[in-house]
Amino acid sequence: MSTACGGGGGGNKTPDAAPLMFQGEYVDWDSSAAAFCGIDMASYNAAGSSATTPTPPNGRLMQTMPVGVTQIDLMPPDMPSQCAPGSGVYDNPGVIAIDAALVTAQVTYSTRSFTTDRRASLFTALGLTYDPTKAMVLINVQGTATNPVIGASHDPPAAYDGTTWGSGATGVYVFFPNVDTTTSNTLLTATGYAGSAEIPIAAATFTYAAVSSM
Repeated sequence: MSTACGGGGGGNKTPDAAPLMFQGEYVDWDSSAAAFCGIDMASYNAAGSSATTPTPPNGRLMQTMPVGVTQIDLMPPDMPSQCAPGSGVYDNPGVIAIDAALVTAQVTYSTRSFTTDRRASLFTALGLTYDPTKAMVLINVQGTATNPVIGASHDPPAAYDGTTWGSGATGVYVFFPNVDTTTSNTLLTATGYAGSAEIPIAAATFTYAAVSSM
């Protein structure tokens, strides 16, 4: 997948022309401080690179980003979830859209995915039907940033408050389901997040991004 993130937070500042050290995590949809669950043996790479890195059991992500590359491609593991046996596999790939200003400020991106069974139960709980022809966008909300918004049309969002998922757009994660993929990018904005970002969207794929007041 090609890089399609731009605009960046930080008022469209131009970061120094040097590689960025991205840090993040890839964890189960229901992972919490009390019951942490990383996603083991996923693979990720800077967009355009064939050199992939496997995730450890805690789902830790660390990637040196070449100058000008602001996207990480993320492939889930083939094996079932280590913390939810019998719940299927993580079968939605992901794209992490990076804001260079946030990475420079050492913001750690947290990303999540669900197993096939958990996807079904989540959409049912939200009164929705999963549409594999549409995209999914998950925003990690940090600092005093609030109310992330994307330009593409989507079904009603859901949010995670650190313990449970529910309807609405207020939480440490905000999930936009069934995002229209008529265009390949959409604009991300949020209250308290300087600037904006064009993030990629693709069918049956997670787009991960972060907003932060830094």
